Amino acid sequence: RRAGVSPKLIEKFLRPILLVGLFNPPESLSAALVMDMLYYYAIGHQPDFDVKWARAPIAEALLAPFARHMLRDEGSSIQGGGFV
Repeated sequence: RRAGVSPKLIEKFLRPILLVGLFNPPESLSAALVMDMLYYYAIGHQPDFDVKWARAPIAEALLAPFARHMLRDEGSSIQGGGFV
């Protein structure tokens, strides 16, 4: 909801899609996982959408460059496998 998504869109579209596709409600999933799920869902139905999609997987297009930027700073580290 912090991203400006309406409660109706969450309840009528996102929640059902995520429950079926990832077997979890949206509040228990990371933003990256949700973005990846929507990316692959939309690729399968791209002619039905009038939007511009990323040309690479979300992890490659958004998260990897962000991680490289963060690791350039002294004292920064990225630790996986934990809950946020």
